Amino acid sequence: MSLMNVETVSEARSSLSRHLLAFRQEGVQAEPVLIGGHRKPEAALIPSEMYEELLPRIEELRLKALVAERIATDQSHPLSELIEELGLQAELDLPQEK
Repeated sequence: MSLMNVETVSEARSSLSRHLLAFRQEGVQAEPVLIGGHRKPEAALIPSEMYEELLPRIEELRLKALVAERIATDQSHPLSELIEELGLQAELDLPQEK
């Protein structure tokens, strides 16, 4: 895939049926479609099968960003507090803090 081939929103709109047909026929082998204003990539259109396979990694990236934001803004909390708040001491066989 090349970042050089970015479709404008108008091009993507007029080509949507063709892209969906390619996704149906080729599945995860279909080339993703990059879309953006002024040919600057802003979004990607991908086959749903590819999205489903990527979903666990997407969730990891979201969590990583959330953790980084909380650390940067000093909103992080010790793991022990989270375990206690969620009531997981017994499940994790950990002694309760007093």
